[in-house]
Amino acid sequence: MTSAPPQCSTPNGMFVQGFIVDRSDGRKCIHRHFAFGARKLCVALVLGVGLTVSSLTPLAAQTVPLARDPANPKSTGYLGELTDEMVPPPRAGLGSNHNYYLYNGGKPIHGLVVTVEITKDIVCDEIGFHIQLNANSPKDDNIRTNYQQYVMGFQTKTAKTPDPHVGCSIEYFAKPYDFGTHNHRADLVDMPPRIVPAGAKFIIKLQYDGDNIRGAKFAYLGKNTKNQHEWTIEVPPPGLKPTGATEAPPPGAAAAWVRTPIVAFQVDLVGRSGGDNAVTKSGAGIITYSSSDAMTVTSKRPESKGSHTAETANSVYGLLPTGSSKTFTQKFAFGETAHANQ
Repeated sequence: MTSAPPQCSTPNGMFVQGFIVDRSDGRKCIHRHFAFGARKLCVALVLGVGLTVSSLTPLAAQTVPLARDPANPKSTGYLGELTDEMVPPPRAGLGSNHNYYLYNGGKPIHGLVVTVEITKDIVCDEIGFHIQLNANSPKDDNIRTNYQQYVMGFQTKTAKTPDPHVGCSIEYFAKPYDFGTHNHRADLVDMPPRIVPAGAKFIIKLQYDGDNIRGAKFAYLGKNTKNQHEWTIEVPPPGLKPTGATEAPPPGAAAAWVRTPIVAFQVDLVGRSGGDNAVTKSGAGIITYSSSDAMTVTSKRPESKGSHTAETANSVYGLLPTGSSKTFTQKFAFGETAHANQ
């Protein structure tokens, strides 16, 4: 006998993201938290999805062919030429919600900054797209946060949203102190309704308390000064209470519970929320990953607490090199741009 999936709600006007989460009854479900005009929804589904990262040198995605693994026809493919100097892609390819992990040999990653620079106009469908920094905690019984999600997104102009806008959010899975932030957004002026122009940048910069993450700074830098916005979100957000609690916890209890290092991460360019699929017409850019620690690229998840994202898109990502470095750049392209030279 199969039980019905759980239902829950959250206010409208939020940024929502999806994660495949483990439930105590052994099921998997998509957990939604911050969305534009959406509800928080847990759906009992088993999905095999992974994370995504992307970047490129200016306009390179227009000339780098999309390659595919002939032994795996279901692969999304990848951008670039697979040589001995490149890390082999995951079996599912480098696209949509599948990408490499970056890690520091199991040690905390400090000073992490992710910058997504648009080099060819991104022409979106009606839901826009989101940039997800999906981060893994140490695999330690004393760590209560299983995974973390830091998100920026672009919402197109629709009947319900008269102006295109950008925003950001953070979500932590750390029962009973789970949380998802919202209402960090800004309208974009003098912009086409469904286009993120070349030259725009999205920046996610993590803030630290020793090894632990204490918050993040987010920035959208448009081509003109009217469309430049910044937000800072604390971890945990002020006033966080355990699920079901009626009284505030002792000072510092929430922070002591949820704050954790990051030992591995992936970045996804995917749909907006709760398993959305973004079908983006075209576009390209560069993602730059930088930290104060040397990082290594791998196709498989390092030992850590983490999960996969549920959103998807027609995005494709570039190969990354072997060896360790404090900075990596990776190509990405959407839709027609990714397939132009196939």
